Amino acid sequence: MLRICLALKKNDSSYCGNDEDCLLNYSISKNDIARCELISSPPKKQACKAVLSPNTASCDDLSLVSQKEYCWQLYAIFTDNKLMCTEITSESIYALDCYSYFAVKERDVSICDYSGTLQLDNLWECYSIYTLNTGDVTGCQRIHPLATTNLFNCYFEYGKKYGNPMACDMMDNPKFARTCYQGVILNNTNLNYTYCSGVAQIEWKNKCYIESAKLYNDVSLCNHIQTELERKGCIDAYNLYISKSSG
Repeated sequence: MLRICLALKKNDSSYCGNDEDCLLNYSISKNDIARCELISSPPKKQACKAVLSPNTASCDDLSLVSQKEYCWQLYAIFTDNKLMCTEITSESIYALDCYSYFAVKERDVSICDYSGTLQLDNLWECYSIYTLNTGDVTGCQRIHPLATTNLFNCYFEYGKKYGNPMACDMMDNPKFARTCYQGVILNNTNLNYTYCSGVAQIEWKNKCYIESAKLYNDVSLCNHIQTELERKGCIDAYNLYISKSSG
């Protein structure tokens, strides 16, 4: 990102060096089709030409299907045309990248279903990418309950990123809840104490407040724990953490 900013500011593509993404963005930003020739990657070079033409003929010139589809994906993104995603075969990683990009950009998870042809694993992944990049758990909620691994990964990664242990309860699968709680609550610098009150299992609700007290350096968070014994345990854990940190 720094290279493209510098290249655009200085009006000089040499600041991109060998960074082909930088050269691609520079050429398109400057509407300079000649600069596309500096890109060695065939799909990126042809996408650059296609965007500035503007038509997909340059992508169609590529002989390898994978390169052609990557070119179409880039063309779709740079021209803001999600209809181009439908040109890509449903099992391709480029179809997933194309649909998920627009789903996130437009904050519309239904775009993952746009073609109705994405392979199931790609569809579940599209939902997950949407949730992780928007913070909207609707994506995880759309994953079929029988796709347990995909469902767990979606809620688990969302919970870690947004510090929300309530995600572990959202998957409605007690078998995976403990593993999820551990990853989201323990040693997670993203942990958000405002979610602790909604944690279903009391043991992990208390752990959430204990970890939050240490993370936010705020022992008063222990006061949210209902029982006196566990509340004292939280204060003791906080004091021990502080003494070790200062020692």
